[in-house]
Order: sequence, then C-alpha cells, then structure tokens
Amino acid sequence: VELLRVYPPWSYSLELTNQTGPLLLGLSSESNDDDFSEWKQLPKHKDEEQVQLDVNRAFIYYPHNLSAVEMDQRKHELSDLIAQVLRTYPFLCYFQGYHDICQVFLLVLGRMHSPAVVSRLSVLRIRDFMLPTLGPTTAQLRLLPDILGKADPELRRHVASIEPFYALAGTLTMYAHNIEAYHDIARLFDILLAREPIFSIYMFAQ
Repeated sequence: VELLRVYPPWSYSLELTNQTGPLLLGLSSESNDDDFSEWKQLPKHKDEEQVQLDVNRAFIYYPHNLSAVEMDQRKHELSDLIAQVLRTYPFLCYFQGYHDICQVFLLVLGRMHSPAVVSRLSVLRIRDFMLPTLGPTTAQLRLLPDILGKADPELRRHVASIEPFYALAGTLTMYAHNIEAYHDIARLFDILLAREPIFSIYMFAQ
C-alpha cells in the first residue's frame, strides 16, 4: 500500500538518463553494439512482418520537426533494433506496443547503446509479456483487484466482475503507449527501472 503514494517527479535531467538507464538494468554505461550487422545473419523472426506494420506508425508524438528523410531513418533504426533483439532471443514473442517501449530507449540512448539495454529489459523485466500465451501477463493483471481492495474497497467492489484487461495497454508498454510527452515518458522509465517490475501494476492502481 505504501507504493500507492504519488511520487514527485525526479529532479535530474534527461542527460543523466543516458547513464542511468543501462546501470539500472545491471549493465555498464559503456555497453554498446559494436557490430551493427552480425545479427542480420540470424534467421528471421516470425513476428517481423507485424513489427514493420507497427514501426510504420511509430514516432507520432515525438520527436518533433523531423524531415521526411530523418523520420525514415528513425523508423529504419527502430525496425533494426526490434529485429535484432527478436533474432537474438527467438523465444521472445513480439507484442503490439513493444515498439513504443523501444522507441523511447532508441531516442534516449541512441542506436549504439539501445540494443543491449532493450535486450536485457526484454529478457529480465518484461519477459512475461513476450511469451507465447497471455497466461503470465494475466496473472500480473489479476493482482490489481487485491491492491485496489486495500486502497479503495468501494472501487474494488465496483470492478469486481471485470477482468483487469483495462490495465493491459498501460502496464504492457510501461505507459509508453499512453504518455504523449517525451520528457515525461523518459523520466517515468527511469522510475520504473529503479523499482521492482511489479511497480507498474501498483502505479496503475494509483
């Protein structure tokens, strides 16, 4: 219940996020992808066609004022980032909204540093969302009624008969699908990475 308190915005700047992102995931701040082409020799992942469809709809809210050429370059980098992670870890399954997460890391960390960070995030923190079935995801979402029951019993009774899929888009994408301001989502990512993975469920309850 203590986690249901509203946390004030952290005071550090986005420049610091470039260093803390890898460290919060247990990586060196110098972690990077020195070879941009080796992963391309790996077998194509079964979900890459869906990846491309979603990448085509990426970067809607940020960054601003990109030329058509610059936007195409961003989308190419995002497509490569996602394909690299999926080909390296073929047991992972792509879900719609994963590209929203990846574009934040790509913008904050750049093409060189984002693959290592996104890979570690995918394997260790959001793996339950990237398995072949929704079972592990649903198990997390079903914690919501009990959390609400502690914080607001009346609200808990109101939603008692509803499966908590209303929280799916937010928690699945670390809120990158919901928050439209780059500064806000980048700061929120630092908070989510600094806490236990289940913190996003508590945050949704709040």
